[in-house]
Amino acid sequence: MNISARIAKLERNEALTGPPTVLDRYLAELDSVALRLTGRRWQTIAADAPLANLVSEKVKEFLRGLSDSDLAILKSDLERIVFRGDTAARDEAYRAWLSSFSAEPVE
Repeated sequence: MNISARIAKLERNEALTGPPTVLDRYLAELDSVALRLTGRRWQTIAADAPLANLVSEKVKEFLRGLSDSDLAILKSDLERIVFRGDTAARDEAYRAWLSSFSAEPVE
């Protein structure tokens, strides 16, 4: 590969265009914790509920260290990935999540 092709390839690489995004840092933290605890990458254990829960618990410290604006950006990025722009589905999931906190009166 000649030098100009290598330069063009590097210029297309988003990781080299600036500092990592909050989402990039979050995904790197997930991988780092998963590797440290299980020896496997996050993508390979995400479907395994017990392992995924263990890793998620350890990642909470990373999330606590984020600023409010970084948390809002991360939330927005994750919603975009999960709901693919379907705001009705997002809003319904949010309502369902909120209703899980409603307490029934104790008799």
